[in-house]
Amino acid sequence: MKFSEVTSLFYRMEEELKLLNKEIEGVFFWELIRFKVHRDILQEKNIIKSGHEKPKNNYINKLRSFNKTIGWIFLKNPFLSKEVDLLFWGHPRRKKSDGGFFWDNHTDPIINSLKNEFRCLLLEPTYLGAHFIPPVTTNIRYTDFIQLLIFIFKKRIDFVDNSKLISQIESEIYSRFEVKINIKKILVKKLSTKKISVNIYILLLKRLKPKLVFIIVSYGNEFFIEACKTLNITVIELQHGGGVSWHHLGYSYPNLSKILFPDYFFTFGEFWKRRLKYPIPMKKVIPVGCAFHEIEKEKYLNENKLNQIIIVSQGNVGNEICKFAIDLQNDATFDYKIIYKLHPGEYLNWENKYADLITAGITVVSDDSIPLYRLLAQSKVVIGVSSTVLYESLGFNVNIFLLNLPGMEYMQELIDEDIANVVSTSSEFLNKYNSLNPNKLNSDYFYKKNALENIKMEITRLI
Repeated sequence: MKFSEVTSLFYRMEEELKLLNKEIEGVFFWELIRFKVHRDILQEKNIIKSGHEKPKNNYINKLRSFNKTIGWIFLKNPFLSKEVDLLFWGHPRRKKSDGGFFWDNHTDPIINSLKNEFRCLLLEPTYLGAHFIPPVTTNIRYTDFIQLLIFIFKKRIDFVDNSKLISQIESEIYSRFEVKINIKKILVKKLSTKKISVNIYILLLKRLKPKLVFIIVSYGNEFFIEACKTLNITVIELQHGGGVSWHHLGYSYPNLSKILFPDYFFTFGEFWKRRLKYPIPMKKVIPVGCAFHEIEKEKYLNENKLNQIIIVSQGNVGNEICKFAIDLQNDATFDYKIIYKLHPGEYLNWENKYADLITAGITVVSDDSIPLYRLLAQSKVVIGVSSTVLYESLGFNVNIFLLNLPGMEYMQELIDEDIANVVSTSSEFLNKYNSLNPNKLNSDYFYKKNALENIKMEITRLI
């Protein structure tokens, strides 16, 4: 069974069972767990693997994390902040800039452009139990204290009254996909924190009194969105990656709806607005651009092209991508330099997982010290599966190749529009590449120009 087949069957199952209309503990539960259930099925079918590494869960790491959390409670507690106009729920993963500061590419450029006109505050969750310091944005608070309270006061749930429905879902999944998914365990983890989460977020929002809230990833943060909706605060999601597609259950709701979805969705460009059926009216899906992409692209437009290709890794199919890179490196007819760009979630232990890359003499980018956009500007080819880097390369006059691996389905539109070529082996890549000319695309369709001006205009309209 392929990725797309699983997704099609999944949509059919949830529609036939009307899962988005079912309640448990008075909650429309399916929209809270469907993304994870879909991913779990794909993993159990060995179609994809777990994407990112996690720190070792030993007592020393737990103690270190706890000590840091205690420190952040006093130093970066959001309840100690003043009232704001714009509240941002950021992405915890940051990248180091030339000046030594760590950037949240999704929010920092926006906050920096607006901070003289609006009171802005960034809330940041932890990334692998830590925060990247120093951040470029000074008005930042961490959610460690909130997560600690949620952990302490979460509710115990047994689902006795809903055991029949849960069993039915588990049986249907096994019947259709031939895998066992513990729906009860997923629900316990999710719903046990609902009441305390929403109540704490409501208290925080009443304290901060934001006029607008921006969020980077809505799926998984539904309780924060629920708190905003309870207080009639408009929520806007900023697109954070290129995977927004029919195959991404965080966003795709064909013929279905989601209650706890942001009021507006700001996309990078028109391409993503037209790509799928969102659970909000299309007039509220607004192309605004990507400020970071625009700023960084401008820096490196004058770089000279080198005989260089970038191969973009992804943790869930990393072993297969690694093998492709080594096969290509060992081909005597190929004389380009290979840059193997790791996903940030692979930085921790890549030497063990991809040791053969070292043996093969392939250059591995294992941190953020080399700017990605400089590499894109210098390269002639980008190869990957479904990474956002593939979209970021648009406008740099590179040829895009997709490896025929699980997750490639996210990029189907690029294939349909002859923007990307699909290959399975290094020899197939060489045959196709030798007959191609460099891509020269109108990148405005993917990344609308003047992102900061567009975002400011929309804020002024909505505030």
